[in-house]
Amino acid sequence: MKKNSGDILVDTVQFDPSSYRPISLIPVVAKLFEKVVLNRITTYLKSNLVDFPHSRQQGFQQGLSCLTNAFAMQETILYPVERHSNVYVASLDQQAAFDTVRFRALFL
Repeated sequence: MKKNSGDILVDTVQFDPSSYRPISLIPVVAKLFEKVVLNRITTYLKSNLVDFPHSRQQGFQQGLSCLTNAFAMQETILYPVERHSNVYVASLDQQAAFDTVRFRALFL
């Protein structure tokens, strides 16, 4: 009886060496190397007061996500709306990310 291909044990025969697949540790080493490089780059940029990525960049930063970006966008829009000003939003769709936007909801 075979188990899922993601399992280490291929057959239910536990004592047969051919029942096991070899495990590669290369992904583990690559992840560790990635963390070391990321920490060094981040430390260098912070110590040299480089504003990279920009402080308004939400993606790929610790503690920030698409939710914080959505909140910032909401606050940016609501501020002039509460003061009865016009709000104009322009969006660049490079990867067809907004193909499912309900455009009627945008113009309420």
